[in-house]
Parts: sequence; structure tokens; C-alpha cells
Amino acid sequence: MSVSRLMQMGAAGVSSDGGDFTSATYDSSYTIPSATNLRGIVISDDETKILVIDISASTNYLTRIELTTAGDLSTASVADTSSIGTGTKSNLFLQSPSIVWAMDASNDSIKKYTLNADFGDSISSTGSTSVPAGANTTSGDNPNSVTFNNDGSKMFIGDWNADGVQEFALSTSYDPSTATYTDNGDVSAQTVNPYAHFWGASGTKLYVHEGSAGTSKLFQYTLSTAYDVSTKSYDGSLMLDDGPLTTNGYAVGVGSNSNDNALYVAVADFVSGTTSIAKYTA
Repeated sequence: MSVSRLMQMGAAGVSSDGGDFTSATYDSSYTIPSATNLRGIVISDDETKILVIDISASTNYLTRIELTTAGDLSTASVADTSSIGTGTKSNLFLQSPSIVWAMDASNDSIKKYTLNADFGDSISSTGSTSVPAGANTTSGDNPNSVTFNNDGSKMFIGDWNADGVQEFALSTSYDPSTATYTDNGDVSAQTVNPYAHFWGASGTKLYVHEGSAGTSKLFQYTLSTAYDVSTKSYDGSLMLDDGPLTTNGYAVGVGSNSNDNALYVAVADFVSGTTSIAKYTA
């Protein structure tokens, strides 16, 4: 298991300050033949495996895609799918090649899936924890994404009602039940619909995206203190409107490779009923 992957969430890197995707360019895409409603996405360190969530049926599925040539979407194909139960699962976070997390937005719960092997073909166990109270202590939150810092001592919840990425301290690493609310990284100046988020490897780059048909965007922030959302400043944005994102495609999941120089976007086109993975390079 590589160190770079353990130093991130659903996207990672080995650079000191994370990647700059504000001027990234569209590279290529892959249309997934069997899925119709994607959500989160994570990529293996060697860029030969990709996991996405498909919520097109009453039972959600974790779909594994394999690339025979690393990072080349023209060589991609669906390897297998695993059922992950009901509820609208949102983003994916990769704790390790055998442990992935997802936000169950419809049930306000955080899901942990242990795979039978690194990027394995089945789920060996599932854990569930209720989303803790955050910025909105008197009204309901609207969580859509979950990530952790490099050692699991902090958890982050992307929340529409809070218009930001909420930070929690965990007294036990990677245990959401031990969370204490710390701060809210407000992004309302850029978007009031923070659909999902991910981190650069060092925790000094934060990326938030919103999904709209033909006008999806990725917002980039720099943190002066790693994984401290109170120290973030806005860098700029990238319009996600190329390839399958051009007209009716929504960006419904985002993640980067282990070098923070390639951005992978899960795309759902609700008009044609097709789903894709689009790749941008920094």
C-alpha cells in the first residue's frame, strides 16, 4: 500500500501543495455501458482501477472499472459490481485500497465498506454511523460528502445547508462516532451547492464541486495550515463542460490521481441516461 494514497481522501498526490486544476484541460472520457446514475469516484495509485457508485437501481452498486493501460480511459472496462444496499450514496473516500467510505445522503449516515482485497471485487463488511451535528445545531444538515485527513484524526462533511465543508475532530481515528464539531469552511461566495469535495495529498489544497447540466464547476482553495478549513483562501475555478459534460452532463463525483496532475470526473447525463468518466490534465 503506497504512502501517497494513505495521505489523502478520494484524491491524492505526492506534491507538497497539491495540484492546480484551475487551468486543467480536457483529455478523454469513457462511457460506462451498464450504469445510469453515478455518484462518487476514487482512483488507485497506479491508475489501473477506478471505483464509482451507481445509484440507478433501488439497490446501489459499487462498480469497479479496470484500465489495461494506466490512466488511459480508452482501455477501460467494467470488471464487476458489488451491492451496497439502499439509500442515496454520494461521494467516495479511499482510506486504503481495501477500505472506502461513502455518504448516505438519504439516511444522514456515513458508510464504511471493507473490500475483500485491495480494490477487491466484493464487500466483506459494512459499517454505518449517523452524521454528527455540525454548523446547524437547531436545523437539519444536508450532508453530501465525507472525507478524512491523512491520519483519520479529522473528518470533513460537505453540507448544502451549511454552504461549506464542516470540520470535525475525532478522538479515535476513522471513527465518526467520536466526532466533535470544529469549524465550517464556508464556500457560499463560490457556491451554495457544495456537491462533493476532495483533498490534495498534503491537505493544503481543497477542491469543491457543484454539478449542473453543462455548467458544472470545480472550485479550488489553498489552506495555510493543512486540513484546517478556517485557513483556506480561494484560488479559482475550472469549468467542467467538455466531452460528456458539454450539454446535459452533470459532474456528480470528482477525484484526482496520486500525482495530483489528472482530474477524474464521474458524469451523469439524465437526458440520455448515460454515464461516463471524464479526465482532465493539469
